[in-house]
Amino acid sequence: MQQKCQLLIIIAISYLKWLQMIIKFRSITEIWLGGDHYKWRAVRTNGINEKFCTGEDTTEWEKFEKWVETVPYTMRNPPYHWTYLELKTAFGINKILKFQNRS
Repeated sequence: MQQKCQLLIIIAISYLKWLQMIIKFRSITEIWLGGDHYKWRAVRTNGINEKFCTGEDTTEWEKFEKWVETVPYTMRNPPYHWTYLELKTAFGINKILKFQNRS
């Protein structure tokens, strides 16, 4: 079972890398948080104002910062682990994303 999960993760990452080559994104927020309703739900559950999820009057960077603030509170939940894996596979970063190392 674990091998199947690892294989699925490798396939998903390969697919995302392929998509990155053909699709141009405006920001890290669009790539990382764009359609991930699990992450937005975590942000809302963390008490962050809705304008940082769907608001037009906030910047992409502000929205990303609100996700970074939320990550530590998602420990033991899939978005926490996904974030770690995304940092590790896409950027080679072996650190947990937190507000102090967001840039």
